[in-house]
Amino acid sequence: MTLSFWLKVFEIQFSSFAAAVSQPSVFKYPMSASYYWGKYLMGRFKARIVRVKDSSDAYRGKEYITFLANHRSSADVFIDSYITGGSSMIAKKEVKFTTPLNCAYSRRTTIFIDRKSGRDKIFKKTDDQLKKFPNNVLVYAEGHRNIKNESLPLKTGFIQWSYQRGRPVQIIITKGKEQIASFKTKKVHKNITLVTCVSPLIRPTGSYSKFEKEVLRQWKDCWKKAYASDAVTEPVQFSKSYHAKRPDLKHSLETAVLTGALGYPVLRKVF
Repeated sequence: MTLSFWLKVFEIQFSSFAAAVSQPSVFKYPMSASYYWGKYLMGRFKARIVRVKDSSDAYRGKEYITFLANHRSSADVFIDSYITGGSSMIAKKEVKFTTPLNCAYSRRTTIFIDRKSGRDKIFKKTDDQLKKFPNNVLVYAEGHRNIKNESLPLKTGFIQWSYQRGRPVQIIITKGKEQIASFKTKKVHKNITLVTCVSPLIRPTGSYSKFEKEVLRQWKDCWKKAYASDAVTEPVQFSKSYHAKRPDLKHSLETAVLTGALGYPVLRKVF
């Protein structure tokens, strides 16, 4: 990758992080930082989202749920943070220090796992973090970036985890994320229109096999609708989730110190 590309990546990461922590509401509701981070970058790239007509709304209720999303590129992180309203993301531990937001908010907005440690340890790590910082969870169930027009077979670990903990699942498939930014192509683009399809809430009722089968069916259905060449769409905007509003005094103080170090008065004028 060229030096200019990496400089651009760093500048975007830092400015978006600064925009997120300079939001006044982040002092009171720190879990909303990832939502504001995503919202800022959506504006920075002048990206537009349209929703497949008659698909569901992205969940914003008081119940904790699991979002399953398709994994296309590095842009997924901020796009899906915006769409899901500030969920806690499941990510491999190798990416922990790749963005300023990950470094600063890793204990709250991202759950970094060792994929080689096995399901029991991964589930325990997830449970322990969510016990301290309750939130919705965002999972890239394919397990790897996939830029094909068809899905990879899903990793079912967090479908099982959701069932065992009584968490409903909602699927969000978004077409075009890799066109905004991709480390593979070393290119970034503005003015991209994304097409998203959101499934109904899938509740963990009945047997696990029945639940998993329904999740896989809804995944395929959403994928087909989002990637259809003749998809009928409508404009959509996404708000902060209910769970992003949960107060956390200790983290509010940490955020105040961090924001002050970055020069809060200057950032508020700039952003």
